[in-house]
Formats: sequence, structure tokens, C-alpha cells
Amino acid sequence: MGKILRYIVLIAVAGTFSFSSYSQSRAVIAELKNKLSYAAIDSTKATILNQLCWNYRYLNPDSAYLYGEQALLIYRKTDNFAGQSDILNKMGVAKRNMGDYPAALDCYFKALNISSDHNLLRELAYANNNIGDIYHRLENYTEAIVYVDKALKHFAEVNDSVGIAYAYNRKGEAYKGAKEWKMALESLYKAQNIRNKLSNKDMEAATWINIANCYFELHMLDSALIGYNKSIELLYDINEYERPSAHLGLGKYYFAIGNFYKAIENLNLAVEYSRKSKYPLIETEAYEYLEKIYLGRNKIGKAYNYLKLASNLKALNEKEESIKRITKYEMEFAFKRQNELKEIEDLKQKAIFESDLLKQKLISYALIFMMLFVGIGIMLVYRNFRFVKRTNAALYKINVELKEKELAIELQNIKLQEVNATKDKFFGIIAHDLINPFNGILGFSDLVIDSIKNNEPEAGMYAGLLKKSADNGFKLLQNLLLWSRSQTGKITFVPEQLQVNDIISKALDTVKSSATLKQITLATSEIAEATVFADANMLETVLRNLATNAIKYTPVGGTVTISMAKNHNETVFTVTDTGVGISEKLINKLFDVSEKISTPGTNKEPGTGLGLILCKEFVEKHGGKIWAESELKKGSSFFFTIPNQVATN
Repeated sequence: MGKILRYIVLIAVAGTFSFSSYSQSRAVIAELKNKLSYAAIDSTKATILNQLCWNYRYLNPDSAYLYGEQALLIYRKTDNFAGQSDILNKMGVAKRNMGDYPAALDCYFKALNISSDHNLLRELAYANNNIGDIYHRLENYTEAIVYVDKALKHFAEVNDSVGIAYAYNRKGEAYKGAKEWKMALESLYKAQNIRNKLSNKDMEAATWINIANCYFELHMLDSALIGYNKSIELLYDINEYERPSAHLGLGKYYFAIGNFYKAIENLNLAVEYSRKSKYPLIETEAYEYLEKIYLGRNKIGKAYNYLKLASNLKALNEKEESIKRITKYEMEFAFKRQNELKEIEDLKQKAIFESDLLKQKLISYALIFMMLFVGIGIMLVYRNFRFVKRTNAALYKINVELKEKELAIELQNIKLQEVNATKDKFFGIIAHDLINPFNGILGFSDLVIDSIKNNEPEAGMYAGLLKKSADNGFKLLQNLLLWSRSQTGKITFVPEQLQVNDIISKALDTVKSSATLKQITLATSEIAEATVFADANMLETVLRNLATNAIKYTPVGGTVTISMAKNHNETVFTVTDTGVGISEKLINKLFDVSEKISTPGTNKEPGTGLGLILCKEFVEKHGGKIWAESELKKGSSFFFTIPNQVATN
């Protein structure tokens, strides 16, 4: 008695959930109808009619189709091709649920043509998928898979995950019908994974039912049970349309393992839901299993009742199957007839085309002969024209090349004249500057001779001045010789790894006497055991000339400092003094060979500016740069860089 009571409660609860789902569908439809009564704009009406068509597809397919027709009229009136394709797909679903497969296919193919003509990929995908569904129902599984694969391609192109899952589920069903279980499960699990990620419970449940049915047919009962239970769990309070299949599957499972109580429980639920959802095939199969159970338990009366129910439904199902087979044959005949008509039409079009082609050939031949003579005349004129044109073009090219060469020679002459003028000016400056030390040498030589003859004490002083003039002349000649060799490319550039301390020490040794005479302090900042990749002679000459200049323009008691800093790309040397400084006007002319910058030192030491010109030549030989910064009466800083790699000059 307790078991019977429990069974009654279970049926009641299930019925409550089913009624709830049914009531929800009715509530949605009622709200849509209310909105339709107030809709004034065609586009709004079409949208509501479209939704009514879809919500009625199971409850009342006839009403669904009628609402679809009204929406289609508006879509055609407004040239809304996406809407036309969408509603035709939904009208096809309504016809499918009526069992009118030819009418369903007619709707689907119209949707396919519209979406194909207007490149509506999403609607095209659904049309192909729906056509595949009809072929699956007609047990033409090969053709079903062909159309579903087309749908998958288009769904992927528009990144429609819902559609992709729908197509994989349909493909799995087709393989299941063909008893290709491995391919079926592969497609169904793909659909299940996508629907799980989308949290699409009712569709995921439908996929689990298909998976469980595959495992049941393979006699993998434990795996089948997992699938059926997952579907029931997902369908707990939604989608009464998938529940008949789920409970039928569980009933068959429990029958297979001998748990007849559980089998009866689920088979009765399958009957209950089948009646509501109008699934006579599922209801029939449930009755057949119930008949087997009660017959096995020797309850002949109940077994007979279920046999009668199954037989009555079978008669209806067989009628439906007959209609389905007839429909299949009609479709095959229609397609065959369509292909024959197409072949006839193709032959007719081919004949028309060949006739037109013959006429065109005859006309073409006549035109060819007429135009041949005209063409020969035109060709002769054209050849003559091309010859004249090529000749003129060649002459023009020669003239342009001659002008370009003349211009290049003229520019080179101007450049050479400028260079010669600059060098003439420079050598004029040097010649003038060389006179001073030699005048001093000649003058002081006479004084020394007279002083020695007259035994005068000033002889020693004159001899010192004589030596100083000779030293200045020698330094000038030495720099001039180095510059000249640099200009003519006779100085060999041999860079190597050098110890910076050694080079700075050698440079300071050569100027130490000049600094001592003016009581100038020579200093170096703390320099680590750094190396630089440079030519030793050139680097020492640059440092020596910069130090000499710093001493020359620094007053007695001043300081000259040489420092170095090394970064990632280059080594920067700095020679700083506390001298008189350089004006902003002169600082930009220091390294220009065409400018005469000759300013006496603080002790009237002569200068030519050649030392800085030579420094610039040697620094640039290394690929570096040189510049100066100064402030009048405070001092100057000369900077130059040596790259941390071999120079390419």
C-alpha cells in the first residue's frame, strides 16, 4: 500500500511540474497576443507574430503556421529578407510537427534560397539544419548528414554557438539512426559540451537523452543510466517535451536490470508526458514494455489492457509510417522529376545557346573580314607613329642625360671651387701665423748674437724667448703636417683596446712644463681601470691639443681637469678649465676650417685654431663627435666621444 501511495504522489508531482511548464507557455502566448492587439507598427507586429509562431509550434502547430503566414506577409511587404528566411524556417517546423514533411521541406528550401541569395549566413545555416532533420526523420541518414555539415560550416562562420550545438546534436541523431555509434557519440558529446557552457538546460537534456539511448543500444547500461539521470535532473522543472524520452529510457533501463517497480514508475511517467506532448510512438513503446512486465508477473488482465492500448496506437503509428513512406516516395519521385525537367531545360537552353552561338560566329566572321582591312591600315599608321614616338623618346632621354651630366659637372666644379677657396683661405691664415714665430726667431737670434758679443747679461733671457718662438713654430708645423696627412688619407687608422689611464698620462706629460710655467694644476677625475677601442696616436693627439688649449686660456693658478665617463654605447672624454671662457658667437666657429679663430692666451701665447680642426678630424675618424660648452670668465669644457666599437671610417 505504501508503494502504491508513493507512486501516486510521484505521478502527481510530475503532473504539477508538467502543468507548470504548460501554464508558463500559455502565459507567454497570452502576453504576446495582448501586445499584438496594441501593436501599430508593421515591424513590431511582425516580431510578435514571429514569436507566436515559435511558441505555438508544439502546442498548436496549425496556429503556429497561420501566425507565421501573417508575419511573412509583413516581411515581404517591407523587403525584410532576414525576417522572411527566419519565419519560413519556423513555419517549416510547424509543418514538421503536423507530420507534413513535404510542406516543411518546401518552407525550408524557400528559406534556403532567400538566405543564399542575400548572403544571410545564420538563416542559411538553420535552413540546412532543418532540411537535415527532415531527411533524418525519413531515415535518409546520408543526405541528412550532408545538409547538417553545411549548417555547421555556416554556424561557425557567424560564430553561433547555439546553432553549432544544435547541428552537432542533429548530426549525432543521424549517425545514431545509421547505427554508427562511435560517430554518433562523438557528435553528441560535442553538442553536450557547448550546451553545458551555454547553460542551455533543456537542450543539454535532449542531448543527454540521445547519448543515453546510444549507450543503451550498445548494452552499456551504467553509462545509459548516467545520461538518463542527467537529463531528468536538467528537466526537473522545465521543458515537458523532452521528458517522455527521458522516462521511457529509464523505464527500459530498469526493465533490462530486472527492477520492474522502477521500470513501471518511469514507463507510466513516459505515458503521462507523451499524451501531453503528443508523442504516440513513445507512448506505444511504453505500453509494450508495460505489457511485457505484467505478462512476466502473470498479471494477464493488466498485460492485455496494455497490449490493446499499444495495438490501437500502433495502428495509428503504422498509418503515420505509411504516410511517411508515401511521403518519402513522393519526395523521391518529385526530386527525380525535378531533375528530369532540369535536364530537359538544360538541353533546351544548350540548343538555344548553340543556335545563338552559330549566328554570332557568322556575324563575327563578317565583321572580322571587314575590320581586317581597316586593321591593316591602322596598324601601318600606328607602327609609323610608334617609330616616331620611340625616336623622339630616345632623343629626349639623351638630352635629359646630357643635361643631368652637365649639371653634375657644374655642381662638382662649384664644390671644388669652394673647397679650394676654403683651403686657400686656410693656408693664407697658416702662412700668416707662421710668420710670427719665425720673426721672433730671427729677431731674438740677432739680440742673442749682439748680447754675446757685448757680454750682456740679457743673453740668457733672449735665448729662452728664442726657444719659445721655435717651440711654437714647431707645434704649429707639427699640427699642420698631421692635418695635411689626414686630409690626404696618409695617416693609418689602427684602433685597438687601450688603457685610458695610460693615454691620459702620456698626453699630460707633454703639457706638464707649460702648466708648471703658469702654476696651473693638472687634474684627472677618478678613472677606473677602463679601456677604450681607439687609435692610440690620434687619441693622445686629441687629448694633448685640448689640454694645451685649456692651459693657454687659463690664468696663473688655475686648474685643467681631464675626466672620462663610459655608458652603454660610447665613452665620453671631457677637458675642463677655469679659464677666460669663449663667447657664444665664437663657440660655433671653433671647428670650422674656413673660419680664422686665433685668440692670444692669458700670457699672450699665440694660437691658430688648427689644433681644434685636427681634433675634429681625428674624433670623426673614430665615428665620434666633438663639441664645447663655455661661460665667459668662468671657463670652458670640451667634450668628445669614442663609440664602444670599431669605427667604420
